[in-house]
This record gives sequence, structure tokens and C-alpha cells, in this order.
Amino acid sequence: MSDDQVLKRFMKNGLINAELKEFFEKVLVNEGFSTMELRMQETPIKIILKVAKPHEAIGEKKLRLKQFQHLVAQRLEVPDENVEIIVEKVHEKGLCALIQANFIREKILGGVQYRRAVNMALKATRHSGAQGCQIIVSGKLKGQRAKSVKFQDGVLIHSGNAVKDYINTGYATVETKQGVIGIQVRIMLPYDPEGVIGPNYPLPDRITILEPTETQ
Repeated sequence: MSDDQVLKRFMKNGLINAELKEFFEKVLVNEGFSTMELRMQETPIKIILKVAKPHEAIGEKKLRLKQFQHLVAQRLEVPDENVEIIVEKVHEKGLCALIQANFIREKILGGVQYRRAVNMALKATRHSGAQGCQIIVSGKLKGQRAKSVKFQDGVLIHSGNAVKDYINTGYATVETKQGVIGIQVRIMLPYDPEGVIGPNYPLPDRITILEPTETQ
């Protein structure tokens, strides 16, 4: 396979991944969509979805899951049996930035004042063990002028290789009578030796002091 063919295939897979992620973000917003992983190299092709409410995402008698499988197979131009969709439950909703962003969105749509909605999300992230959380709400929040309001609790890192593993980011938008409000949530995950709710390696600037051993 030539370099051009490899590049075209890589770009095609990237486009498909982006399209499917956007699709599942929209259709599973009420089920607490968190992440999607596409494994094109496996047979059958696997899609792993993480949601807060897996039962609702799957549907009664797996009806919704079969519908998703058919739609994805059509997009990939493969038979339905060549696509397998796995739905997993999110371990901690408070550590998923996208879930928290959509939580704030739903609260604002329900008439809750945005500051209160943000404080509820900050409390949820803190309760789940996050090291820190930053929430930025932008738009016409009060009055005619658009502005951005930043809320932060705890500690967040902003640079270094650890950012890609420790910082979880999510976005949501709310359409109101005044205009569109944007919500950005950034959560710093905790260190987890088992790698379940956070990275399994400590931050590089963390120093562990060992107890001295007695020499004989």
C-alpha cells in the first residue's frame, strides 16, 4: 500500500470516527453519553459506547442497539453482522466533563439559574474525587451584552503530556430567547493505580519520599 493510500485511509477513518461520535452525542444526550471508541481494524468492527444509562441506550429487547447497528453498517457500507456495538456504564458521572456540561445545559433549559447549575456540577465532580474542575459559561447570561464567566474548584494542569490523560473536556450549548449559551467543562481526573476512574500513573512533579531502611 502506497503512502497516498495509507493517508487517504487514515483520513477516511478519522472522518468516520468524527461523524459517528457527533451522531451518538446527539442521539444519546439524555442517556448521558460520555465517550465512543471505534475499532475499525477488528472483525467485526467494534464500537464501544460509554453512557450513564446503558439500559435506556440499548432499549427494550435491544431495539435501539439494533437500529444503531444498522445505521452504522450503512455508513460503513458493510453488512449489519459486521458491526458490533458494545454499551458500557460510566463508572463516575462526576468525572465526565461532557455529562456535566449537558447536566448544566438541561438545568438551564429547565429554568435553573446558571450559577446554581454550575455549583451543582462542581459539587458532583468534587464528590466523585476530581482533583479540580473549571467551568466556563459564555453568552448573554444577563442583560444584552455577551460575556464569559469562569468558575473553578480545586487544581487543574494546563501544560505537559499529562494533560491529555488527566484533563477531561466537554462542551454543550443552550439555545435561549437571548441567544446561544456555550458551556465548557474541564475536569482534572484523580490518580488511580488501577486506571479505572483516572490515569494509572502519578503526575511527573509528584515526589514520593520513601522511609529509610536500616542497614545491617
